[in-house]
Amino acid sequence: MQAQIRTSEEVRDWFYRHGVSVADWARAHGYSATIVAAVLAGRSKGSRGQGHRVSVALGLKPALELIEPSPLDAQASKTESGDQNSKSESQRSDQSKGAYL
Repeated sequence: MQAQIRTSEEVRDWFYRHGVSVADWARAHGYSATIVAAVLAGRSKGSRGQGHRVSVALGLKPALELIEPSPLDAQASKTESGDQNSKSESQRSDQSKGAYL
């Protein structure tokens, strides 16, 4: 089940109905109020970085991270597995050195 995508007008209306300011919402969710206001006003497309995260949190964009992995996640997992391989190789060499002593 995919969440419904909202328009910025619907989000602003939700803020109004619930008596929540943009600054209050931004602070509560750990975002910059300036960026939240820029996304809602259309000055920021929310293509990347905090603007993207704000757009997803407000429901203006789908949370693709739930559907497909981020290219950065794939890169990080390759690096981590490379680190693990290096550790296991060094552990093996340490163990083999001990056998000769």
